[in-house]
Amino acid sequence: MSKELISFANKKTWLNSAISSKAKSQGAVGSLYFVGREQKLPAMVIKTAPAYVKAKLKAGHSMVSWTSSKGPVWVISARIVEGQSHYGFFAPSAYAMSRDLAGSCFRQVLGEKLKSLNIEYIGTAEEEL
Repeated sequence: MSKELISFANKKTWLNSAISSKAKSQGAVGSLYFVGREQKLPAMVIKTAPAYVKAKLKAGHSMVSWTSSKGPVWVISARIVEGQSHYGFFAPSAYAMSRDLAGSCFRQVLGEKLKSLNIEYIGTAEEEL
């Protein structure tokens, strides 16, 4: 993880306090995977997913979640969306998509009563971080 990302996370005291208050409960351990645009999810992660989730991952959904035996799992991937109109000028950037997906995912994460959350970055570009 880059120094800039760590310092950014440390400055967000509201996020740290929200996560630490949820972590005090006797909940499960959650996993969050940020997958780069050109990367594939490791087979060991896919193995824990039910069939309908595997179909969504194969179809290229941007955010997928399920509950495994170890706890909830989220997969986020900021896929490039080619604009069909306006010659692609209004298509969102990888940064904007990552930001919006992370916000949506963290709303779900904070709604869970997790003991801890493991975050793993798989082949993410700097703009996605």
